[in-house]
Amino acid sequence: MHSFQRSFPTHASTLAPGHPYPFTDTSRTSCTVHYTEFRGMGPPSPDFGTVGDVYIDLNSRMHALYWCDRAGNAGARQWRRWLAVLVDRAPLHRYLVAHPWARNPETSDLFLWADPGSVSWTSKDAVCASRNEMTRRNIAPLVPGVIPDVAALISQILHWMLEGEQSSKPRRERRMGGPAPQHPDAGGASRPTGRYPIPAATLPLDGPTRPSYASHGGQHPPDVFGPPQTALPGPVSYEERCNQALDGMQRALKAEQKSKQELRLKARELASVKKKEKEAIGMSYLYQKREQELVAALAAAEQRSSAELQEIRATTSALQRKAQITRQDTQSAIEQVRRSEEELAAIQREISNLQSRISHH
Repeated sequence: MHSFQRSFPTHASTLAPGHPYPFTDTSRTSCTVHYTEFRGMGPPSPDFGTVGDVYIDLNSRMHALYWCDRAGNAGARQWRRWLAVLVDRAPLHRYLVAHPWARNPETSDLFLWADPGSVSWTSKDAVCASRNEMTRRNIAPLVPGVIPDVAALISQILHWMLEGEQSSKPRRERRMGGPAPQHPDAGGASRPTGRYPIPAATLPLDGPTRPSYASHGGQHPPDVFGPPQTALPGPVSYEERCNQALDGMQRALKAEQKSKQELRLKARELASVKKKEKEAIGMSYLYQKREQELVAALAAAEQRSSAELQEIRATTSALQRKAQITRQDTQSAIEQVRRSEEELAAIQREISNLQSRISHH
């Protein structure tokens, strides 16, 4: 297995807190992201690699690309196979592989990509431009109406990359007076027999840019991609496939822009709803305060009414007692009048009797 050290500069704001990369200035606004590109036969082992590293499987039957991702536990990692070669979906950042230490896949704009020039961490615009160039050169093309074999497309891209590196080695070896190494898949070799050239870091400080198709270890021929492949047979021409690929990418970009516009509209609607909710909460507070005042006033009124009612009841009881006494006095007076009338009647009878006796005498 071979390994090559890679690095690129980027703004510190694009990386998540706690990233392990060193700052390159005293203002701590830019970082140098270091990673290792491994190459070997078969899938990668969990015994090596750090987060952000990449691995190229040089299996002669089908090449494959892996990246080392962060796992759940602190410091844990795991290798994942890269299959994000289709760029006709929206929003595109959800279907690409963002750097494990990217703060936000949409805003950090740092994705893993492979083309015939290199394997690198780069921007979304560079990914679209690279895929457009590969489609124009008929490298790993998509056939309309046919479900793409993603693993085979990636294997073809990696094959072109390795072939491009190998094509530059004989010239360099002849200039140095040494033999040209063989391709690791040539001659039935089970393991690579030579080291691939180490690519240089090419990303500027303002973020990742379009990956370069130039050689990283020597000079490629003028056409890094090689001559265009023969167009696949079928009713669809090469130009139509290119136009369809361009249309697909344009639709994906438009769909992503539309999605962002919808998100902005939703954000404005959410802000409006939050504002109304805040106003409703304020009104609710006022209503609650008014309700508390009304409840307090009602309680005071009830207390006053209760006191007045008690006073009225006491007055009524006193009046009732006085009325009872008055009735009793009235009954006594009536009884006395009746007795007086009876006594008067008796006296009048006696007077009448006396007058009768006097008149007889």
